[in-house]
Amino acid sequence: MGNKRNIIIIVLAFLLGVGGGSAFVKLTKNNVRGNTPVQNTPTTLDHSDTSETTDESGATDSIDILKIRASSELANDGYGNYYYAENVLDGLTSTAWTEGVSGNGEGETLTYTLAALTNIHSCTLYNGYCKSEDLYYKNSRPSKITFIFDDGEETVLMQDRYNVEQVAHFKTTHQTTSIVLRIDETFDGSKYTDTCISEIYFN
Repeated sequence: MGNKRNIIIIVLAFLLGVGGGSAFVKLTKNNVRGNTPVQNTPTTLDHSDTSETTDESGATDSIDILKIRASSELANDGYGNYYYAENVLDGLTSTAWTEGVSGNGEGETLTYTLAALTNIHSCTLYNGYCKSEDLYYKNSRPSKITFIFDDGEETVLMQDRYNVEQVAHFKTTHQTTSIVLRIDETFDGSKYTDTCISEIYFN
């Protein structure tokens, strides 16, 4: 099955327009964010948008997430910080989903259930725990992620950058009713083994 995976190398695009220079991934407009967490509200997750287009297969471009489920979640720390799967959809880079198993969380998953057969073209992701730069590097971050769709899977290599939007266009448009994100490998945290992701959007 591994030889069917498409390896996508994520490249960062900066405000000055300087990119990582890769022929494998088409980048959209990405901005380097400062140390202050920012709020992101992607229109693709706006359930109030009733406009919808479908192709010949009946798949829609309007992403409607019915539910998201994590294979594990870190327990709250007693200081008002919660690490739910839903945090990756809240538009805030100051929150994160954090897996809750022993070790760095390789093999842990997020599973999205979609309302209909949906065309998925790309993924936008804020890696790690972006509440602060200190927490980002103290906690683990995914270095390799596999996305599993109804019609196949693709593997993404992440960059280790604090509070930076990373965008990957998949090699093909996937038609799916569910998406599984699996952590394959991680960048080690300097203090904790908990692996975090702050935001994930699909388009």
